[in-house]
Amino acid sequence: MKKIVRLYFYLIAFVLFLTVGSNVYAEVSNQTVPSDTALLPKTSINFDKIGNFKPNDEFGVPTLFKQYLFVMGHGAGDPGARGNGTNEASFTRNELLPLLQKYASQLQYSKINFYDPSHDMYQDSCDELGAYTIPNYESVTEFHLDASTNTNASGGHVIVHPTQVTNANKTIAQIVNKYVGLNPSYAGNYGLSLRSDLLNLNVLNHRGIAYRLVELGFITNTLDVTHLRQNLDFVARDMVERITGERITPDVQVSSIDYFAAMDDQMKIKGWFESSQATTTGYPYLYALDANEHELARFPLTLTHRADVASAYPNIANAGNSGFELTTNLPNSLRGKMVYFKAGKAASANGDNLLYQVHFTKGYQIDGNVRTGNIDSFKNQRNDVQVSGWFFDSTLSKQGLPYLSVFDENNQEVTRMPLALLPRADVGIAYRSWSTSLLSGFNTSFKLADSLRGKKVRLVARNLAQANSQTAIFDVAFNQWYTIQSIIDSASLDRFELNGEQLTVNGWQFYEKAPSTSYRWLILSDVQSGKELRRINYQATGRQDVAANLGNDAWYSGFNQTVPVTDELRGHSIKVTAMLTSDAQGSQILSQKSFNQTVSVPALEPTEPVTPVQPAEPNVASQSLYRVYNPNSAEHLYTAKQDEAKKLISLGWKDEKIAWYIPSVGNPVYRLYNPNSGEHFYTLQLAEYEAVAKSGWKKEGIAFYSDANQSTPIYRVFNPNAKGAGSHHYTPSASERDQLIQLGWKDEKIAFYGAK
Repeated sequence: MKKIVRLYFYLIAFVLFLTVGSNVYAEVSNQTVPSDTALLPKTSINFDKIGNFKPNDEFGVPTLFKQYLFVMGHGAGDPGARGNGTNEASFTRNELLPLLQKYASQLQYSKINFYDPSHDMYQDSCDELGAYTIPNYESVTEFHLDASTNTNASGGHVIVHPTQVTNANKTIAQIVNKYVGLNPSYAGNYGLSLRSDLLNLNVLNHRGIAYRLVELGFITNTLDVTHLRQNLDFVARDMVERITGERITPDVQVSSIDYFAAMDDQMKIKGWFESSQATTTGYPYLYALDANEHELARFPLTLTHRADVASAYPNIANAGNSGFELTTNLPNSLRGKMVYFKAGKAASANGDNLLYQVHFTKGYQIDGNVRTGNIDSFKNQRNDVQVSGWFFDSTLSKQGLPYLSVFDENNQEVTRMPLALLPRADVGIAYRSWSTSLLSGFNTSFKLADSLRGKKVRLVARNLAQANSQTAIFDVAFNQWYTIQSIIDSASLDRFELNGEQLTVNGWQFYEKAPSTSYRWLILSDVQSGKELRRINYQATGRQDVAANLGNDAWYSGFNQTVPVTDELRGHSIKVTAMLTSDAQGSQILSQKSFNQTVSVPALEPTEPVTPVQPAEPNVASQSLYRVYNPNSAEHLYTAKQDEAKKLISLGWKDEKIAWYIPSVGNPVYRLYNPNSGEHFYTLQLAEYEAVAKSGWKKEGIAFYSDANQSTPIYRVFNPNAKGAGSHHYTPSASERDQLIQLGWKDEKIAFYGAK
């Protein structure tokens, strides 16, 4: 029966303290804090649509029946650091330990154990006892004092394992900061020193037990020791409370904030509070406090009955009569602060002279007045810029029209875009006290003039009084400068060398302003005189490496030419110039790039004179024209670009190998694409090329070259029954042509010529 009663008690206690926490008492100032919050709210906020704010800080509801270990540093013959008439072992054992034991004895739901003060835990651990053999406590806290030959060294810190950067350890460091101050070396890291070279720390971390070593201050600094001794009782109490999460109170106190929200100029709070010392008389008040329990504001309450509370706490007299729900104007004194609450009944109607009080465990961050924003993404692809981000002003965002302005390096506005603001839940959560924070996002794009390419710009988000106005209600200037991408006009000569009787010229040229129909040239000229020796019109090849750096438009930018050495090249030191022109004659230059590499072509050795003969037509280097077949559309596609053929084959086209051979120079054959049927069309006639383009076909520029010597005729036939791609067919085979004509195709004669 005793076991059943004990189990029942534990169950009731567990349910009680999972819901609420006990609270620390504090003296109440008799000073009246003025407040206009008794007035009705100035505006109406529908709190039914505002979610319950999660607390930013919670003192902690104790985890029932957990055990902790406190260790006093050094001892057992090791005095530790010395200074100001004491040493570590003596100070922690004779001055701090009794106070820790006093407050530990007042705990109701947790237990603090103390390591034997006649022992040094470190020495025991060296003998594989100590940290190796202690039970699995919730945490182990070891107290020390620091020392230095520099008597000005001051402040404390908390040593933890790098895996233990927790809110609990940050809170312990703040206790040291509150009463002594932090060592400047660790103040920027929440007062934590991350170590993995201490015996007790490593052993306990390996065992999965949280461990912290608290350096309370410098024993060699008179001011540190003075502050410690003056506040040692508070240090001991706060350490016990924060490590266990249990407030030490003189009475039974339970409380809950069921709902809290602060939006714009209003605040709503709903909850209840009970105390074994509650009185039936007095004036009920709610008090807002800062982190040091200084009063910020007070609010008179109208108490309501809470049957659920009365049922949960039958042993507290008059329980259930302290419910409240308050909607009020938000005082400016709460803005920008972490706010805690306590409630009670006061002897005076203005809230002075509390008869009893109950603290609430939760703290809430109230946003101050805010004007802020951020650029999340700035993506610049040449003249096009895409920008996303957010901005708002806590009180002014609902006024005017939102815009994003772009300024150049001379602080001149170059463009502005109206913004359609978008919901930003993340911003609304981060600045939850302001309704204007939720509708604060933007995602816009704009174009910049070529004159800004390569220049820097900055952005300003603003609400204007009216469209196209110069009057801003407020600005949010983003400090970062963004460099706009320069106009790309670049080239590289990767390989230029003489191999026997051939010159190899390999590289690339890309000018982003050049249309895809541009003509491409390589000019070989004499280094000294600059005289042009040879001009080569070429078709671009794919360069994946260039596209990776400069964008997909730069894919077909390569050149890879083998140039036979002829008499006009002999005896010259030769340089290369790459050129893009808008005309087939090569006179309307779009981009021109000269390279530093040179190659010397030796002159022919003199030989015995021979009878001159009529020179033959020079052989023109030939290359392969590839044919691939689309089994879905029945189209044959012809390309001189092996990369293009391979890419189509990888997409399911069938490889039909080499269609015929084409010259590297000659009469251009143009290619067009029908976006409706998917068909490609090839023509030698520029007039036909232009006429077909006007009917909706897309120009694809020069596909390859027709042999000027008319070596191999290429026949074109037309299928009048075809409805889409594949209506035209090209072949060097007269027999294939004749066979298709017998099947109903129409003969369209010779389209162009291939090489031998």
